[in-house]
Amino acid sequence: MKRWLVLITLLGMVIFPTNSSAEQSSKYLIHSTVSDIQKMMKQENVTASFEVLPIVELELTPTELQFIKKSYPNASVSLVQEYEIAAYTDKIPAQFPMIKTVPTQTVPYTGKGVKVGVLDTGIDVDHPDLKVAGGICTMDIENCSSGTSYDDDNGHGTHVAGIIAALQNNQGIVGIAPNVELYAIKSLGRGGSSSTIIAKGIEWAINNNIDILNLSITTTLGPDIMQKFIEVAYDSGMIIVGAAGNEGATRGVQYPALYEDVIAISSVNSEKKITATSSTGEKIELAAPGFEITSTYPLDKYTEGKGYATLSGTSMAAPHVTGIAALYKERFPSFSNSKIRELLTSRSEDLGPVGRDIQYGFGLVQYQNNIDDIPFLNYELSKGKITINLQNKENVKSIELLFNGEVIAPKSLGVWEVYQVAGSHKVIADYVETTGKIHQDIFNIDVIEPKFTDISPSLWYSSHIAYLGYNNIIYGKTDGSFQPNVQITRGEAVALLGRALGLNGEPRQTKFKDVGSGFFASGYIQSAFDSGYVSGFPDGTFRPSQPVTRAEMAILMAKMYELPFDESIPNRFKDINPEMMSYESIRALGESGITLGYPDGTFQANQHMTRFSFSVFVARAEEPNMFK
Repeated sequence: MKRWLVLITLLGMVIFPTNSSAEQSSKYLIHSTVSDIQKMMKQENVTASFEVLPIVELELTPTELQFIKKSYPNASVSLVQEYEIAAYTDKIPAQFPMIKTVPTQTVPYTGKGVKVGVLDTGIDVDHPDLKVAGGICTMDIENCSSGTSYDDDNGHGTHVAGIIAALQNNQGIVGIAPNVELYAIKSLGRGGSSSTIIAKGIEWAINNNIDILNLSITTTLGPDIMQKFIEVAYDSGMIIVGAAGNEGATRGVQYPALYEDVIAISSVNSEKKITATSSTGEKIELAAPGFEITSTYPLDKYTEGKGYATLSGTSMAAPHVTGIAALYKERFPSFSNSKIRELLTSRSEDLGPVGRDIQYGFGLVQYQNNIDDIPFLNYELSKGKITINLQNKENVKSIELLFNGEVIAPKSLGVWEVYQVAGSHKVIADYVETTGKIHQDIFNIDVIEPKFTDISPSLWYSSHIAYLGYNNIIYGKTDGSFQPNVQITRGEAVALLGRALGLNGEPRQTKFKDVGSGFFASGYIQSAFDSGYVSGFPDGTFRPSQPVTRAEMAILMAKMYELPFDESIPNRFKDINPEMMSYESIRALGESGITLGYPDGTFQANQHMTRFSFSVFVARAEEPNMFK
């Protein structure tokens, strides 16, 4: 048995030929099934692995490479390719008016809340005109900075970052979107990089929910394994902007800008003419300023301590598009990456031949204030209340809105109102425009409050509690919990309904001998008595700490909400009868849609109410159309 186990273990491993030690080795990226990759991971020559996709980097001789291909015929094998910074030259700075991105044109939008990753040589973390929120160095430790690993020891990444996000701080320059959350993904050094290192950077961007990724990097080789990571990133909703390259018209657009999911950017000068060095080709999607651009630069790199430099190239053009995309992302948080991509191209200034061409793509990127033809959703958030509004509704033939997977009806034309507790909530909108065009928006709304330790959005009644919380009708406990399954008392029930109906809740002496002025609900109890809603017990008590039964709840709610009772409507509850004092009240609740009873057709009048069940009844009484 032991020998068989050893044999099985060995068969599960790849045993490379032993006659390859004299051959020169190279690094390869292998993409295969999870089981295949697990087998390869046992080899000593595995130099890198990934989490998002089943891929490993192996250092292989030609003989070993052929053995891998034979052993794993379905595996995808690609040579690790070398990447370099898109070339640039030192020139005089350009300005933003030609793309309408001076602060007076973009106000009030500054990219706030948008996460932008600059995959490059790092960013100078000490630069006074930049605020770096975080980052990573995916290179070997000797190529990472000794202090903050993603600090820039080259200059290229810092220059790119400044075009996007230089601070509006009364010094130096200002970026297009100065309030973005800026992340440095250091995946290039002085000697360039590799597809493995770049892929690691993209993987980090995916795992850290980066909204927009700037790739001012190029290689003439491809496609390679990095394409798969870009596809995953794009499918996750990321906007990816890439420099087309600086090879002129002779070699065309370079990778990774050549990939379909990357917005390829060419470079123009101050006269809106294509620069001589800019790569061109059918993949060009937009043009942007890339000639004589002044931006931030490491303080200790050739700037005489001033921290700014003037460079040219498509590396400088790409971040202009990234910055404008960040402004649009802040302004239209509901927009998918494909819709923002469409917005960028449709609002560009057509240059060259009419329509898309190989030099300027759809045209020079522009930030536009007036967006009056594209239908879109925006939302307002206030303490659990979410108001979703359809803009440019005259251009919409029909729209269906799903909130956390459920279709919700509009409160009025183009307006939806939803209540939810803290958490991330997914919205999907399916449009049919008047032109016949069909498209979909998918976005998340992050609610901060109300937040309870024991209430999550997955609970079917969470929206009812959020509604009552927003309207200050019900509150959580001092420990941050809601305690949904705890029985609600008579005093709590009257206080809750009193708040809902606007009764006077000022603490005071009451009619009841067991409710003093110091009791939290004394004011509501006395107001309810004065209004004829409650009468108490024959012994002169109210018994405020006694749990409320479903029958008591029905009587109280039927009176306070003046619910109608129609005897002609059949009785839906088989366990109630006209002899019960609560009979008509229970019938009124059922006829008003506040309760349907239990699946077995009973109402169970003597069962005690919990905090969550009472909350559901009150929310339905308050908003019958919303909570059905």
